[in-house]
Amino acid sequence: MVSYRVKEIFILLVLVSLLFSIPAFAMANKDAEHFINLAQEHVDSGKYEEAVDAYKQAIKIDQGNEVAYYKLGTTYRSAGKMQESVDALNQATKIKTDFAEAHYELGLTYRS
Repeated sequence: MVSYRVKEIFILLVLVSLLFSIPAFAMANKDAEHFINLAQEHVDSGKYEEAVDAYKQAIKIDQGNEVAYYKLGTTYRSAGKMQESVDALNQATKIKTDFAEAHYELGLTYRS
C-alpha cells in the first residue's frame, strides 16, 4: 500500500510540472503571435512571399493556430495561389469547425 506521504509528493510533482508547462505554452503563443503580426505588416506592404514565410513560422510554433492558417490562406489568394489558399483555409476550418470567416474566405477562393 502506498503511504500518504508518497501520494502527497506525487501530487506536488504533478502540480509543479503543470506550472512549468503553462509558461512554455504561453510563450509559444506569444512567439506565434509575433510572426502573425510580422506577416500582416508584409501583407500590408504587398510582400506576399515574406508574409507566407512568417505565417509558416507561426504555424511551426503553434500548429493548432487556426488564425495563422486562415491568414495564410487569404494571403495565398491575394498572391494568386488558389490551391495553396484552399489547403490553408481547409486546415483552419479543421482546427475550428465553426470558424465562419474561414468558411467564407474558402467560398471566395473557390469562386475565384
